[in-house]
Amino acid sequence: MAKKLGIKEIYFRFGGAKTLKVAIIKNGKIKSQKDVIDKVKLFVISESGSHSYTQEFDQGELKKVLGEHYSLVEDNPGEIKVKLVEINKDNINDQGKIVVDVKDKGVDIEHNSEVQFKKVRKGLWRGPEVDIAKLAISNQRTVKASLRRILDKIYTTHSEYADSLIYASRAREAAHHGFMVGVFMNFHYRYNLRVYPEQFAGRGYADIVLLARGPNRALDSIPIIIELKAATPDELKKLRKGEEVKENSRTTPAAALEQAEKYAQGFQPNVQRVLTTANNILCVGVNLDHPSPISNIEAKSREGRIVPFFQDMLKSADDWDTKRIGTIKLKEQVKDNLERIYHTFPGTPEKGDNHYFSRFLLGQSLLLNRVEDLETGFKKYIFIYGDNIPTEVHPDSGRPQRTKGEQTKKELSTGLNKSHAVVTMVLIPENTEKLVYVINIVEANRKDVLNKALPLDRLGREIGGREIVELGLNFDTKYKLDFKRYLTIWAEKYNSLQEYNNGAERLRGTFKEVPYPNELKETFDKALDAQSSSVNEYNRLLEKIGEGIWPLKTLIGKENDFQGVLHGAFSYYSDLKLQELPETRALVLTEFQTGRGKRIDMLVHGIKFAAESGNAEEYTPIGLELKTSRQGKGAQALLREANDQINEEYKKGVTYKTLTDDDEVKFIGVVFNKGSKDQNKLILTSRTNEEGFISVDVIHSSTLEIDQQPPRKKFKPNSCVKRGGRNRRSINPCLFSKDDVEKFSKGKVDENNIDKVIIDSEKFLIYVKSSQDERKNAQLIEFIGNKNIEGDYKYLVDKVIRDQGYERYIQNERIKDLYGDALQQNSGLTKNSKLKSRLMNAAGRIQLIRSVSSKVEKLPKKKCVKNPAFPTECK
Repeated sequence: MAKKLGIKEIYFRFGGAKTLKVAIIKNGKIKSQKDVIDKVKLFVISESGSHSYTQEFDQGELKKVLGEHYSLVEDNPGEIKVKLVEINKDNINDQGKIVVDVKDKGVDIEHNSEVQFKKVRKGLWRGPEVDIAKLAISNQRTVKASLRRILDKIYTTHSEYADSLIYASRAREAAHHGFMVGVFMNFHYRYNLRVYPEQFAGRGYADIVLLARGPNRALDSIPIIIELKAATPDELKKLRKGEEVKENSRTTPAAALEQAEKYAQGFQPNVQRVLTTANNILCVGVNLDHPSPISNIEAKSREGRIVPFFQDMLKSADDWDTKRIGTIKLKEQVKDNLERIYHTFPGTPEKGDNHYFSRFLLGQSLLLNRVEDLETGFKKYIFIYGDNIPTEVHPDSGRPQRTKGEQTKKELSTGLNKSHAVVTMVLIPENTEKLVYVINIVEANRKDVLNKALPLDRLGREIGGREIVELGLNFDTKYKLDFKRYLTIWAEKYNSLQEYNNGAERLRGTFKEVPYPNELKETFDKALDAQSSSVNEYNRLLEKIGEGIWPLKTLIGKENDFQGVLHGAFSYYSDLKLQELPETRALVLTEFQTGRGKRIDMLVHGIKFAAESGNAEEYTPIGLELKTSRQGKGAQALLREANDQINEEYKKGVTYKTLTDDDEVKFIGVVFNKGSKDQNKLILTSRTNEEGFISVDVIHSSTLEIDQQPPRKKFKPNSCVKRGGRNRRSINPCLFSKDDVEKFSKGKVDENNIDKVIIDSEKFLIYVKSSQDERKNAQLIEFIGNKNIEGDYKYLVDKVIRDQGYERYIQNERIKDLYGDALQQNSGLTKNSKLKSRLMNAAGRIQLIRSVSSKVEKLPKKKCVKNPAFPTECK
């Protein structure tokens, strides 16, 4: 490359952690000032937050670069031009791109630094193109060997310049990350090397995912997960003294490999987020500070036969009943399949609060019709509980409580999740010689939740004299991040309905039959085949799904519930498709990243192998933006909201190219209409067949979006959450702390992974509404701007973030109007009612969030008007 560009020498130095200075000397003799101007090119490349004085290339630096040639320009060094490149991550242009300012300036003749530049040495990695080209080969052994050589060369190169690098505080791993992404981007175009930083994988974000597709855009390339670590300050001191790092350190390459292997569990054939049909994936851990920087390269196979969950579970229970397997094996088989499913959920570990798994399994059950291994079809029933069994309770010590203790416990209990913790299905085979299955899905923070029996005698005619197997899938909500502790399984067998009842106290509730909609599987097939060509096929499919979930619609109360059910239904279809026809894959992805923190609720994609050529063709991906009707907002308003969100947010997406070679992705809004009296209108879509899907262009450009998270302002709100952050006001004027954040986050906040905190949208609205500190609210709004936000009010919170917090509220005409009403308010009932009514709309909710008008808070409470944003309170 240097030869092609006519480059003789390259020098660099860092002017601080965020400024890189580069000098390039081109081939040819330098005998005059004109030669210097022509053949010496100077660059200063700086990022947001760098100091202005580091953005100068001064006279002393020029002297070091030119050496003996400096005398040619000594009398007039200002004539030498410097190209200043400023990467401004705080500034986003109209196309949603980070702004990069490039301008020419002269050498700074006011300063004369005594600094050293490092010369870039040629030949450290000879013929890298050969190594990179081999990554596109589908042979695992070849790719493995080539990857090892590439990483060795990257380490050798990095080590050559290690003493010349400058790191920001707590940013060493990020710097290594940038260095390695930069290396690979050299081959982005010539070898179609796809580089995906911070890619969703399994239950988290993989540091780097590589996919080398080569000049022929191969579809069977082997994906590579690279997980990076960096030494801690204490470890660096030890390494410089020649001492060893502790074997159990979490920064070793082996620890990084272990993490990469966990991410690999999410790269299943029908849920992968990169475009490949390969059956293997390679994992490696790297720490460029470590004396043995590269771990073993492990291959993970994805060739294992995927069996749809209910087919697998029912067959395992039948084998257990007939003594072909024991109880331990039964539990192991069921748990293995559920763990496979667990790793297909989005990288946000607590996605869907506590009940995503049960709703997902409800959705899966819709496609359960006939299990060929058991040679029978099924009748399916859901039990709608008459009593509420809360998801969370505080443990009762069993000892008498003093009055103060009882009051404290009562106060603590107000924050508990009181939603119902159990979903129960009864599956009755049409073959009367087969077992009856009772499946209890329990999601609670304790054990032994169910201590009463179902009133199964109501289904006595269908059950007859058959044996009953009861399976308990107990998900302990305290351990969602550790699957082995998250799920426990118990199994019990009863010889008859009479033995099951056995005088036990009965649960109150009713059984509802769940139908298998006519030709549901075939309707899925038609929708996949038609894909983007027909909205009607998706409308018919969603209408069929609505028919199936009509009896259990009371279990779908929130958008997360709806997403869980749809995810389960589409995922079961995807598993069926993979089972029956491996050459056609239906890919179902949830929470697909579009860039800068935005995520699509669900995306359906497909790949079909050509008959004999071994190549494959793609379907056009379809994105679904999901909504659930809620108080104060009807189905039609939500359909419009979904379309607006697609047009305002997803059209700016930059990561679609990671999934498809196509030129477009299609979108449609999907609303669960809870109040519908007609099962055919339970699920509505935002587009007619005549209107077609909303089309979004896929930009296959030279632009690399290094950071998929939203840009930060110069004020760094994450620092407020770290230890001591709120106290260092002279350095960082924090008005909130970790304790504040944990009042509206899901779970505890990990100071080492602040960007992965999950925000409960409803709790956040309530928290900031109660605050009277406008500046603090503005900081909190900025803090959540690049976090995962969940819950029914996510879209509303997104609008607040998009408006940049309270600082721009006065520019919003709706808010100004409402603000004026509040200022002019008197005690008259008519005007007071008018204002309260207007507070019910979106502008009113934003007004409350921002707490910009203390006048609103002081209005006389003459009547309780429920605000849908805060259903537990009156205003």
